[in-house]
Amino acid sequence: MKQDFFDFPKLVESTQTPAKIHYQIGEFLTQVSCALVIPTNCDGVAAFGMLADVDARFAYNQQIYKAACANHSMHIGEVLSVKNKQGPPLEPYFIINAAVKQHWGDELTLENLAKGLEAAVVEVDRLGLSCVSLPVWDNKTTLPFGVVNDLFESILLKLPYVEWHIFVPKSGCH
Repeated sequence: MKQDFFDFPKLVESTQTPAKIHYQIGEFLTQVSCALVIPTNCDGVAAFGMLADVDARFAYNQQIYKAACANHSMHIGEVLSVKNKQGPPLEPYFIINAAVKQHWGDELTLENLAKGLEAAVVEVDRLGLSCVSLPVWDNKTTLPFGVVNDLFESILLKLPYVEWHIFVPKSGCH
């Protein structure tokens, strides 16, 4: 059952820090941010959906990501950060590839999503970034939005100085 677009929170603020999560409907690749977090697989397959869009827009990132996968350097719960050659002001400084699935056809699990988010938070902190965009999840997942939302809040709001822009697909949420 699809959730109505407007049932998700538009803004979530931490009660203990100035960290914020902004939920938006639309295409996260167009958001001006310091970094984009891309949920990836460990195979290097980027032929479908969101990863195909990333491949088309950020070819340099995809070359490095695919090489890392070919070398078996990508593992679930790890990230690969690539400095974006196009860079600011209209493009992000970094593309952070967060491995959340072993194979592109695998179902996304909450455990693997949590591992990828935790690794992304560590990397965002290491890089000192203040504004990051990411999608809620890939188009194939059946994870309930409420559960994913709770996970995002519990992990992402740990960084007190980061504004997170989380994009919900135009097709809605499960």
